[in-house]
Amino acid sequence: MVRKRNRKRDGETQTWVMTKDPELREEWEFRKRAGGIHKSPHGPGGSEAAKEGARKVRAYTLECPRCHGLVDWTMAKKACQQRIKKLRRKRTCADVSRRMLRTDGCASRYCTKRYKNSTYVDAQRKYAAMLSAGERMLVAWPETVDDKEVWRRPVETQQNVVAAVLERHEGVVVNRRK
Repeated sequence: MVRKRNRKRDGETQTWVMTKDPELREEWEFRKRAGGIHKSPHGPGGSEAAKEGARKVRAYTLECPRCHGLVDWTMAKKACQQRIKKLRRKRTCADVSRRMLRTDGCASRYCTKRYKNSTYVDAQRKYAAMLSAGERMLVAWPETVDDKEVWRRPVETQQNVVAAVLERHEGVVVNRRK
């Protein structure tokens, strides 16, 4: 068992380590002197399995219950967590609902005040193309922000949603400023 304590004395930081085994002390001192050489070459979360899991989560797409636009799963979760954090700062109690709202993470003009036509339409077209190519997966709207279960929607529903999104944004002209 290794315990460390830091303290500042005479302008320098001193680290005190107490161990029951003197060999552990020597190993700790060696690793401390050697620096990052003895750490994992991948770093935390850098293995292929961790990267594959992150790619899998980033492939989840939701259909907004309010405007039927396509929403990234991770963005919806982040928006809900930010809303909860904001409400907790305002209220003194901690009983803020952790339920996902219908508009969490959606960037359409009906669901957010910060709507940008070019960004939204490009994202919708990109999500629709990736869904039809099989790079993304349409999943059901989660009940709460802590909900880890992912329910894949049927392929027919996915095709219908993609067709509706492409039809809705087919004739939209995007003005880009350079």
